Amino acid sequence: MGSKMKSKFGGTCTECGTTWKEGDEICYSKDQGQNGSKIVCSDEKCAVEQGWKLSEQKPFFNKGGGGSSYQPRPVKTIEQKIGEVDIAYNRSMALLKDFTTKCGSLDAQQSAIFVESMTRTMIQA
Repeated sequence: MGSKMKSKFGGTCTECGTTWKEGDEICYSKDQGQNGSKIVCSDEKCAVEQGWKLSEQKPFFNKGGGGSSYQPRPVKTIEQKIGEVDIAYNRSMALLKDFTTKCGSLDAQQSAIFVESMTRTMIQA
């Protein structure tokens, strides 16, 4: 599949002779042409006639401006988040039970702090 991009260099189409300069938008595909050759032309009609097709896939990395290639995490629904909190809370309660069995009881405030801290730690991991 091909893509539209700003050219890094000036050039001329080998098929129609259309020229472009650095920074102009061009149609580009490295392996869609005849005999597996690349297609480069600033005229979309010419590129399509050569077999160029615009890729529907967005590029994974942001190549413009030298910025970060950071990709945000997928957004979770509230139901997914609540499910994760329930699992972490249940594990925290089990750890509290094990702790109190081995080390003795804690007062209510200390137990609440323990469970909250462990739950938050497990959700972030």
